[in-house]
Amino acid sequence: MVVTAVGLKGAGTDGATTDRRPPRLRLAASGRLDFDKVRRMFAILIRFDLKDEAAARGFDALAEETIAAVQAMEPETLMYVVHRVEDAPLSRIFYEVYASRDAHAQHELTEHMKHAFAELGQYVESARMEFLDAPSGKLFQAVNASAN
Repeated sequence: MVVTAVGLKGAGTDGATTDRRPPRLRLAASGRLDFDKVRRMFAILIRFDLKDEAAARGFDALAEETIAAVQAMEPETLMYVVHRVEDAPLSRIFYEVYASRDAHAQHELTEHMKHAFAELGQYVESARMEFLDAPSGKLFQAVNASAN
């Protein structure tokens, strides 16, 4: 399996508090989004190219199992989804959003992720990872605008 990592601008913790509740992106009393929490967010986009149809079925089962564990046990993993790629039946895209780099580091230390990492090699031909910094764009503008 070949894995290419792109866009990593330094890893490590961001000094987050020990409060393990997910960040709240609700509007503050001022009617504005809490951009301090948004600025700490961290995302990853991964494209997996799978070996064959049998590998795709195995990968999909592993992804379903892993997503269920993440949903049940990781409140600071804000989004953890997989997509099939149109016209590429042996490709999958994972999109992951974390409250912080620390939340991502904790995610990678969980037993369900250790299991997933151990199993991936049998299914994956290659993978490309993109590390993304804090989000911006229409979603946050729309939320901000709706408060006015």
